[in-house]
Amino acid sequence: PSSVLNASSRKRLKYRAKLRAKKLRMRAFNERSRIDPNFQENSAPPQYSTGSLGELLHTAAINLGRVDDDVSIYVARLEKDWFNEVNQLRERSVSCLAHYMPLRLAEEVHKMLGTEGSVAHVPCEEYGR
Repeated sequence: PSSVLNASSRKRLKYRAKLRAKKLRMRAFNERSRIDPNFQENSAPPQYSTGSLGELLHTAAINLGRVDDDVSIYVARLEKDWFNEVNQLRERSVSCLAHYMPLRLAEEVHKMLGTEGSVAHVPCEEYGR
């Protein structure tokens, strides 16, 4: 409709979409914590416990057109091996990142970190991966 075409309507629509996405993430977190026996009961919802890693992976997923995908499981995998900050991923190769997340997501994260052209990458094999 023509009402969606003006700037203020698009802004409102985008705001409502972000709110809805946040509610859905919280609902997914609650459902997963109820269903998954390996999920830590005392952990905070994904957007609070993941910090900038979660934001990075979520943005990468959006860039790939996967807006509704929950990336918190990939953040949890990274945090399990003590990758708690975005900077700790900068020197990792795509193949290393792919041990923790789908390959396309790993490639996008690698690209977003600005490391796609560099040669010096630390492979996961050095760390038992």
